[in-house]
Amino acid sequence: MAGGLTFFFDNCMSTRLARALQELAFFPKDTIRHQKDDPRFKSDSLDVDIYNALAGDDPRPVVVSSDLSQKTRGSPERQALRASGLTAVFFAKNYANLRMHPQAVLTIKVWPDIREAVSRCTKPTLFVVAAQGKVKELCPTASL
Repeated sequence: MAGGLTFFFDNCMSTRLARALQELAFFPKDTIRHQKDDPRFKSDSLDVDIYNALAGDDPRPVVVSSDLSQKTRGSPERQALRASGLTAVFFAKNYANLRMHPQAVLTIKVWPDIREAVSRCTKPTLFVVAAQGKVKELCPTASL
């Protein structure tokens, strides 16, 4: 993608980490923004509302989160993600329990792999970053 990719970090992810990844410029044409930096959203905005709004963005961003509630069958978040046409990357549930420095190390280490996986997908896809840092493609988001 010549123009770069756009990533959207939700409030389950660190604002500082999103900004650090943007500043590190592993991929200079990419844009990384955090929910707190998007005036459309408040800190308590619902995932359903966020997905609906992001679905209208051009280009559509890749959602990055550690909130795995979207994996619960029948949840409103899962239904909204499926309908949104967004690609999403979720960190495994133990990620949220890590202290800031181990989170930062893991995220920075795996970021090139996330970016590579996302750039190769031809349709909106759900990815999970396992505790060991392996990026796994789960399924198209349309089949959630």
